[in-house]
Amino acid sequence: MVGVRSGGERIRLDPFPRQAISISMMLAPLVLVLEDEELISWDLEVLLAEAGYLVATARSCAQAAGFLDTRRPDVAILDILLSDGQCVDVAKKLRADGVPFVVHSALSPTEVDDAFRSGTFLVKPAGILDIVGAVTKLAAGDQRGTI
Repeated sequence: MVGVRSGGERIRLDPFPRQAISISMMLAPLVLVLEDEELISWDLEVLLAEAGYLVATARSCAQAAGFLDTRRPDVAILDILLSDGQCVDVAKKLRADGVPFVVHSALSPTEVDDAFRSGTFLVKPAGILDIVGAVTKLAAGDQRGTI
């Protein structure tokens, strides 16, 4: 897993960190970005890092599931359709663990599995301010979705 800190510095996020973590990293909310399109993923990483978030990325449902086995993000951003299928199990795991999430997908809310309906829905292409705003609200405890 790779993350980006404020200022664009890329860091490795191991499920079992072997290095000391700075106080500022511990205080920054962790956002898991589940997106298989590299440019979109990179844009989200940079935008969220600039907004003060610690960011971890996953490019597949399997990679996200592995991450969630050992870490709990404060917020997640999910694309629904990835190279290894729909991330229904990831959405269910996030919901069961009480992790709020943004659904960032080209699918409309009426086309998705019920597992995604507890998320805040933003249809691609969503505006930068909309995405960061949704993450900020969820990180602050506002759990309302838009479906």
